[in-house]
Amino acid sequence: MEDELEKSYREMAADLEAEAEALEWIEGTMGDFCDEPWDEKQPKE
Repeated sequence: MEDELEKSYREMAADLEAEAEALEWIEGTMGDFCDEPWDEKQPKE
């Protein structure tokens, strides 16, 4: 089972087009996240 999982991860990583799209998506998401105000003193729910 683990060999199959590892093989699948290697195949996904080798898909350069999909990797580029994923990188573009995560960079956009991080930009949205980093724009949010941060207040460390907010009470925890």
